[in-house]
Amino acid sequence: MLSIEKIKRIYSLLNISGLKEKKENLIDAFTFKRTTSVRQMNKEEVNDLILYLKGQCQTRRKPMRAKIVHLLCELGYTKGVNPDYDRINKFVENIGKKNPKKKELLALTYAELQRITSQVEVMYHRETLKKA
Repeated sequence: MLSIEKIKRIYSLLNISGLKEKKENLIDAFTFKRTTSVRQMNKEEVNDLILYLKGQCQTRRKPMRAKIVHLLCELGYTKGVNPDYDRINKFVENIGKKNPKKKELLALTYAELQRITSQVEVMYHRETLKKA
């Protein structure tokens, strides 16, 4: 039987990666169509799924983090030619309702990154319209 910790870990990773809506399809694939339930997975299948989800967390979040950094650098959040990560993290932490837990850029979930990316895009477009 699976531990509660492993089950919680899977659900947490599904949420962080933005794949919660695909849970049954993923479990179906990792169990070779044997089940769509986390509780019916064996230890090896669970470990494989956890490794996959960890990878997906990074793969899906990386482009959004890069876009946020790029747009903020375009707005002057730099130290010379390099991004000013202290300033970027302070901005992300204090973006308001989009980040109520005041997390740093690397700690944001997929859903949080989507909201913050949208906010930074709006801010960037407003600033570029002012300059035009």
